[in-house]
Amino acid sequence: MPRRLGRNSTPSANSEPAEDRGETRAEEMARAAADLFQRFGFQNVSIERIGAAVGLTGPAVYRHFKGKHDILAHALMNQGELAERICRRTDEQGGTPRRSCGCCCPGSAR
Repeated sequence: MPRRLGRNSTPSANSEPAEDRGETRAEEMARAAADLFQRFGFQNVSIERIGAAVGLTGPAVYRHFKGKHDILAHALMNQGELAERICRRTDEQGGTPRRSCGCCCPGSAR
């Protein structure tokens, strides 16, 4: 189980510290890495850069992930889960998930 961030953990560049979002350090790194991958391209982002984005050294990243591909896989899984939550919430509020989410939740449209 990934460890939760403590009060003395270094927050990410986001306005809200990861600990306040209930994020684990691994989730914080995956989110930061996804942003870096999108901005600079997967091949142009180093483990050191990912670590620096969340206040860690590059080697510390390897305590949580085997490498960049592992981080990317984690980030993609998190995005899928986020899309599902958005679709469910839209559906619960009486909206149309297909309209809100497009192709990410084709089976939940009414």
